Amino acid sequence: MKIKTVIFSCFLGLTALVNLQNSNGAAAVQEADRTGSPLSSANCSACHGGGNFNPVLTATLLDGEIPATSYTPGKTYTLRIDMAANNNPAAYGFQAVALRESDNSNAGSFSDAPTGFRVINLNNRQYAEHSSRRNSPGFDIKWTAPAAGSGTVNFFAAGIASNANSGISGDNAAALENPLSIEETISTATRDHHTTPIFDLFPNPASGEKIFLRMERPAQDMVLSIFSIDGKRLYSTRKALLQADEKVGIPIAGLAPGLYQLTLRSVKVQGSRLFVIH
Repeated sequence: MKIKTVIFSCFLGLTALVNLQNSNGAAAVQEADRTGSPLSSANCSACHGGGNFNPVLTATLLDGEIPATSYTPGKTYTLRIDMAANNNPAAYGFQAVALRESDNSNAGSFSDAPTGFRVINLNNRQYAEHSSRRNSPGFDIKWTAPAAGSGTVNFFAAGIASNANSGISGDNAAALENPLSIEETISTATRDHHTTPIFDLFPNPASGEKIFLRMERPAQDMVLSIFSIDGKRLYSTRKALLQADEKVGIPIAGLAPGLYQLTLRSVKVQGSRLFVIH
């Protein structure tokens, strides 16, 4: 009995060693969700640690090169995952999944996986993850939005900054602090007046320290964000418009001349505008 136990323990140890040396993603190797989603038993930090890379993970959904705050059913977008890390990691790994907020079922489909990545089907859900050791701290992959009526989609993602020593020591893991939540676009043919994103942004082109937003009706608990053209969030704040046609100043001092996007989101209002800084 003891001999069987020792043999079984050795087998587990050997299996673990093989898995640790494998540079494939967690869905392929462990059949596991490590994205930090509600389906994850743990993210990558459960195994990888001890490094000094301090990585931070970000995710952006792009419509062309413009950050998207909502999706049109059936339309194809680009999901961009980026990792910033200190001390020059030797390698990187990633995993991402898109889930319907209502029931955590699969949302949409990934396609055109770039070199070194693949799409894995696991428990009726699609995961995009690395298939080989990555030298780049990010990746882009096509995502086609689900059918109408799917509601809000949450993107979950995690990654590893590694010293590439074929083990789990000396690495660091990171996951999105909050999922990237993308609401379904409501057709303008059925949208009522209260949910139409009517707002003005002026002056445009802008200069000086502020650009101004004005809406035709009050709106509570709005999230205003400024994105660069490459999808980086540069500014975000919460505002409430208590009166119709109230003017709100949004700081732009310090932003370089160029093209930007202002997004506005609340329970009943959503929309975006491009603006230029001279």
